Amino acid sequence: MRKQTYYKVGDHTFCISALDCVDIVTLLPSLQPFEQQDSSDSLFTLSLSELPLLTLDGATELTRFEWEGAECVINTTVNNQYEIIIYPHGDSALQRKMHINKEMDYAKVELLHNATDSFALNNFLMMLYAFVTALHGTLMFHASVIRHCGQGYLFLGKSGTGKSTHSRLWLEHIEGAELLNDDNPIVRYFPDGRVTVYGSPWSGKTPCYRNESVPVGAFVRLHQAPENKITRERPARAFASLLPSCSCLRQNEEQYNHICNTITAVASTIPVYDLECRPDEEAANLCFTTVTQG
Repeated sequence: MRKQTYYKVGDHTFCISALDCVDIVTLLPSLQPFEQQDSSDSLFTLSLSELPLLTLDGATELTRFEWEGAECVINTTVNNQYEIIIYPHGDSALQRKMHINKEMDYAKVELLHNATDSFALNNFLMMLYAFVTALHGTLMFHASVIRHCGQGYLFLGKSGTGKSTHSRLWLEHIEGAELLNDDNPIVRYFPDGRVTVYGSPWSGKTPCYRNESVPVGAFVRLHQAPENKITRERPARAFASLLPSCSCLRQNEEQYNHICNTITAVASTIPVYDLECRPDEEAANLCFTTVTQG
């Protein structure tokens, strides 16, 4: 017998289907704060297969990239199905597959009962969530986000620019600051103009899995520099600052257009800043004062 377990992340519900004997809590512990009983309006189902998946007929490579320390290949077929292959640690002997139907409401992943199960399932689910919800005014950001006085402040930047460090400086020096997520928060733009940031089950190396949300107060793109300086971006530049930090399948034209439309709406609604900074208390205070009073 199979069981269906439902989760809600960013106010989007999805289902994981698995045999009764599969312990999802052990496989995906960070999902537990997001579990719910309500199955209404489920966007997609991720089914865990007990058998290895065969390569899809006619699959051709669409793109490949590094993702969470693994090599990832995305293939597509003539009838618009997707096949995603993850090579943990770049090792072809450890490859894992996920198949996604053309409607993107059903996917199947290999559950092979070995040491790579949790890693593969967690990353497949994160990609699937980002791809599906992109069509619903939702952005998965590569960012660290601080909550302060009922507002969320997202720190963006390339890997290694100090997003987590800047959040830590807020936690150390800004009274009332709390970490909402340290790697992959979810941002939603609503038709009435609201922009909300949510915690998620994906938080990088920091175990911060909060099923909570707040309105977005500002976005801040960080750059390492010898001096601390912050400026507010104009809307066109704000769009360019936000886009590189959003997860999406750019080769899917419909999805990419939705992402761009959502970013355009967000950038015209929420302040976006550029922060040249050192990793010090002064940078945190400068950023805090500017974004909370701007």
